Amino acid sequence: MMRLENLTQQEIRSMDMQKAPPIQYLKTFVMAAKHMSFKEAAFELYLTPSAISQQIKSLETHLSTNLFNRDKKQLTLTSAGSRFLSLAEHVIQEYEAGFQDFISSQKNQPIKLTTTTYLSNQYLIPNLADFHNTNPNIKLALQASESYVSLEKHALDAAIRFTAKPDTNARLVSPAYLALACSPDYFERKELADEINWQTQSLIHCRPEQDDWWRYFKSETKLKHAEYKTIASEHFDSYEAGIQAAKAGLGITLAILPLSKHELEKKELIALSGTKIQLEAAFYLITREKTQRHQEYDALFTWVKALLKF
Repeated sequence: MMRLENLTQQEIRSMDMQKAPPIQYLKTFVMAAKHMSFKEAAFELYLTPSAISQQIKSLETHLSTNLFNRDKKQLTLTSAGSRFLSLAEHVIQEYEAGFQDFISSQKNQPIKLTTTTYLSNQYLIPNLADFHNTNPNIKLALQASESYVSLEKHALDAAIRFTAKPDTNARLVSPAYLALACSPDYFERKELADEINWQTQSLIHCRPEQDDWWRYFKSETKLKHAEYKTIASEHFDSYEAGIQAAKAGLGITLAILPLSKHELEKKELIALSGTKIQLEAAFYLITREKTQRHQEYDALFTWVKALLKF
């Protein structure tokens, strides 16, 4: 046996730097040692006996020592095999315990959900306690944003989006419609119970990127575009601002349903008679792909769908 003092410094460094064997070999070795049989280990690990034998040989080659005595009918551990078995069992136990801790910590991580400020403030936050009571093992972390950010790039799990072009991993929460609405005060002042004289009204524009009012007039009236342009209008840079203006009695707006259904339910706005116009855009729940949180996403989808039902 070579004595340590006879080794060169390079050989000593080489021994110090020897890498540990692949962890999958440890599981194979422990099973073989448990049963003292490659055949029974193969059955438990869903491998062939030859695959077990090959892995054990590779492990022994890596360690430069024999782990089993093969000169008898019954396998037995060598002294080195007995010592290595203790180490292998400890490594596997630590790994499996750490893995379970990891899974538990992942399950306790909140679902990071992004949506618009309006939807978050009007629907999600007021009902968040109910969601937690119904789903005590699921936590939600809400992030309000007016922009459509990438879930993957911003480490988000899900988004509620109002869009005509949903992502591939999207579920329809609710279709969307435009409906005439105004405050009770405006309704009384303008005597809107009868036919509406559009030239005496003020139109509130809630979506700066869309001309919803002209879409409405083309669909529901015979008003010419030139006549439409003469009607008094109030323009706002966000849907929430436009709805607040309508609630303050500044005019008639085209509310998006179901987004503004709670204002109608609270009588803060009155829905005027007329046909609702379905929009190309709708409300969707978008979730991350390739994830193990399917059941949590199902619960989130059920909750949001109930909130926006009308």
